[in-house]
Amino acid sequence: MPNSARYHSLVSRLRGLKDRLMPKTRPLGNYTARENDLIRAYRLLAHAEFEAYFEDRAVQIANRARSSYLKRGRAGRALIALMTFSPLGAQTTPKTLTTTNFDDPHTRVQRVVSQFITEVTKHNHGIKEENILAMLYAIGVKRPEIDATFLNTLNSYARNRGASAHQSIHTQQTIDPVSEVTTVDELVEEIRKLDLKLQRLVS
Repeated sequence: MPNSARYHSLVSRLRGLKDRLMPKTRPLGNYTARENDLIRAYRLLAHAEFEAYFEDRAVQIANRARSSYLKRGRAGRALIALMTFSPLGAQTTPKTLTTTNFDDPHTRVQRVVSQFITEVTKHNHGIKEENILAMLYAIGVKRPEIDATFLNTLNSYARNRGASAHQSIHTQQTIDPVSEVTTVDELVEEIRKLDLKLQRLVS
């Protein structure tokens, strides 16, 4: 099974950022102020692209799970997880047919998926472990399918991004562009593997 179009879009975007923002390597590290700003921009924009990728894939899979259920009555792994992790909670069966505060299964699925999508698109703010697990567990990704080292790297990258975004350049350590690109490439490779697992949830 090939990787998703969204994954390839991520790779293309990150390649473009690297080509446009990263300066040629200087062994002595004597980058100009402008170059250091561009390196910093690369970190911020790469982080944004990673975040958007995870959000987009989570929403795509949630929408596909809902569509499959509403059209064919099929509750797959993703929908079962969405229903399980939904903060809406369970509801009891109605005591009368005339009750007005009862969700039938179709309505409940619509409500749960819509709430999840809102949480992802409006309230997710990052790529730290807690952000990733909140999105991936809810769409059926299992614990063994997520590499712990990958999550640690995401945590570190998110912390570095936070420092670059919220601290003055005068209080930050200079970013080594070679190490920065290497980290991004490592994350992209781990995302490639994860994306293949996500593809199985869409199919």
